[in-house]
Amino acid sequence: MKRLYIIFSLLFFTLFLAWKLLFESHLTQRIPRDWSFEAEYLGNLVFADDKGQVHAQKNLTLYQRYWRVLEWQVDSATIEDIYKTIDVQSGEVTWETRLLFHVDSRNGKIIGYENHPEAKGRYYIFPQDVQQKDYDFFNYDLYPYTMQYQRTELREGITLYVFSFQGTINYTELFNLAYLTPDASPLGDYQIQVDNFYREMWVEPVTGEIIHIIEDDPGDYLVDPISGDKERLYDIWSGKTTGNTVKHLLNRAKKRRWQIHLYRQWIPAVFLSGALFFLALALFSQFKLNRRCT
Repeated sequence: MKRLYIIFSLLFFTLFLAWKLLFESHLTQRIPRDWSFEAEYLGNLVFADDKGQVHAQKNLTLYQRYWRVLEWQVDSATIEDIYKTIDVQSGEVTWETRLLFHVDSRNGKIIGYENHPEAKGRYYIFPQDVQQKDYDFFNYDLYPYTMQYQRTELREGITLYVFSFQGTINYTELFNLAYLTPDASPLGDYQIQVDNFYREMWVEPVTGEIIHIIEDDPGDYLVDPISGDKERLYDIWSGKTTGNTVKHLLNRAKKRRWQIHLYRQWIPAVFLSGALFFLALALFSQFKLNRRCT
């Protein structure tokens, strides 16, 4: 029996090593092959007139954000980033962009983005095992920024980390790629910039998945590219994720969180426990044999 126990112990230990070395990292990658992210948030958007004045009331606007994997490898992924704004009353699409990002599928960092060398090494999305520290990002805005850790929140028994950014973003490149309504003023030779833009994200730390987004743009301004002077206000907008979106994203994060615990802790614990159990039986069997001999 001792030999059989040793064989079983070696078998379980081999399974433990194989799981840790060959399977665990693939099953717990930040961006698996079928990864996607979809969110809707409601807010307001209003365009200023040619003189930079806002006369109309803010229009209720639906923001739609969708990320999906187009191409995937073990160490990289090409992600399509789609963003739309829709006037709720008229149903008209007032903004639409489709961007492609080349991202490290293991940690969510940018591998490269066109003519932006500053993007490399910054995060496109939060990694797994998020820490209470600041993270440098480059994504949809096509402009580098830093998400600073602020606090923790509790939602349905799950601890979430809250990060925020407040500062200046130059949206010129993004505006030139977007589809705007026919009556929206073109940028011409101007750049477009916002000061004191605010973004807040609630993140489930084990998975790195975003649960809640708040964005507030107090005013995009047309800026003279030479002098840097603000010429006039272009638009004002704000939005935050809907209740249904938060619920969906939280349930999704809970499922992924359970999977990560299963793959990282529970399955290898079963294999290692099996190896130790049969090793103990082998030692006990040898101990009994020694006692008989004496």
